[in-house]
Amino acid sequence: MRRNLAPLADTLFDLLVIGGGIHGACAAWDATSRGLSVALVERGDFGSATSANSLKILHGGLRYIQQADFRRMRQSIRERATLLRLAPHLTRPLPVVVPTYTGLKESRAALWMALRISEVVGAGLNRESGRGGGLPPGRILDRRESLRLFPWIEKEGLTGAALWHDGQAVNSERLTLSFLLSAAEAGAEMANYLEVTRLLKDGSRIAGARALDRVGGQEVEIRARMVLNAAGPWGGAIMALGRNSAGAPPHSVQALAINLVSRRSLGEMAVGIRSRRKVAQDPVGGGRRHLFFAPWRDRTLIGTSYRAFTGEPGRDRVTEENLRDLLADCNQACPGLGLSWEDLTFYHWGVLPLQGGRRSGARMPLAAEPRILDHGWEDGVEGLVSIIGVKYTTARLVAEQALDLIFRKLGRNPPPCRTASVPIWGGEESGGESVPSGVPAGTARRLEEVYGSRRGEVVRRYRNEEGWAAPAAEGCPVLRCEVLRAVREEMALKLADVILRRTDLGTAGCPPRPHLVAVARILGEEMGWTEERQVQEVNDVLKIYAPLPVRTEAV
Repeated sequence: MRRNLAPLADTLFDLLVIGGGIHGACAAWDATSRGLSVALVERGDFGSATSANSLKILHGGLRYIQQADFRRMRQSIRERATLLRLAPHLTRPLPVVVPTYTGLKESRAALWMALRISEVVGAGLNRESGRGGGLPPGRILDRRESLRLFPWIEKEGLTGAALWHDGQAVNSERLTLSFLLSAAEAGAEMANYLEVTRLLKDGSRIAGARALDRVGGQEVEIRARMVLNAAGPWGGAIMALGRNSAGAPPHSVQALAINLVSRRSLGEMAVGIRSRRKVAQDPVGGGRRHLFFAPWRDRTLIGTSYRAFTGEPGRDRVTEENLRDLLADCNQACPGLGLSWEDLTFYHWGVLPLQGGRRSGARMPLAAEPRILDHGWEDGVEGLVSIIGVKYTTARLVAEQALDLIFRKLGRNPPPCRTASVPIWGGEESGGESVPSGVPAGTARRLEEVYGSRRGEVVRRYRNEEGWAAPAAEGCPVLRCEVLRAVREEMALKLADVILRRTDLGTAGCPPRPHLVAVARILGEEMGWTEERQVQEVNDVLKIYAPLPVRTEAV
């Protein structure tokens, strides 16, 4: 996967995908695997916005029982099983516990019934999850066992807990990238940091897009028979371009979602708890938050809080007040927890759609279902289809449905979709090449967890490079060859791309400054950066962790 703008300008594609998050990535892989010629462009780095914000939980949709929406629940269970099966190196089963209390809605009986309904709705699907025999059935824990596992939860009225298994995307950034790598291997042309500024028209029909290269500054025109808008929070702006709206489009109200990363490990199971106070700013309705504490990389992911906002999405939308508010909510919900500001190492943010994209009276509920818009039907604008996604877990299915529509718009019968059965890049069952000798056993295991069946291929190509198997810096877990691969074969253009989305160096907290400097130096050698540019790249990465206290010298 190498960045080359020339084929984008010289080819008439069947499909142009705008957006390199999880929905765009799945759509590009689906389209290429069904035989379409595909281009994909992303205004930032791949998977760097909402797809990077998550508790990394692959949800089976247990909450849909409250609405008796068993169709969506079965879809979620199926897609959870599919992701566990397609990318076993990047996903894993995750035990989840929800405490039960006196009262009808949170009682042991109510949760027991929910677990049994889930098993009936997902009959047969849990056995297909992953390659290790599937997910075990849920069960009810008594009060004593619940407190043994989680002594910090609220004890008043506690009667026990419900235990079941969901999935976890251990490395959601690499999971998104793996869909893109699969699409690129199948022939898709793609480029990051290429921002669509105008949609091209052939008469009244959308015929492609003009895009600005945010790296080199030039513009490129990309011609396509169909355009799929999978731009997430920027999707409304793309729709406005399709309607020929004058000036900047009016910004709809969206939800800013925030999750915390704590250095404290709180156990091997995820815990779901309802907060004890109502949050007026929460677009879900100003009620009590549903808080999740999920184990991840010897740390804990905590979330989610929401804030309504309008305007341009961005990390600068997250304030210290937002983070401290969620922290206080966690401590209030769990009196024995005692999390401090110093326990936080990072936070993840993303933007989610609200129902209707605007206020609904006093409530602003999150959009509950994904939408696929045929703008020929909606607006009389042919050649444009939009995805409004709501869940990482079901992105593959939504992309499949969007591609079925696009084939019909192209006047063709949709070929069968293969993305639910064909493993993505690194998930092949063959096992691939082994890691060459000279790599320590612990490093070899980590390479397998990141690159799966492609682990040997990743390092083999660089065996003639000096110091290929050496750490990028003293004490750094990432090898020099991984940094080289990120630049040469995974389209990393900035230090942040390597730190946050090609490797795991910075996803759980700020790496030590010496590690940042060493990786920046490797990138500088590859891309001809000056020393000043290397310093600027390091400083840009450090800003990403603000307003949290950053300890960049600790190893």
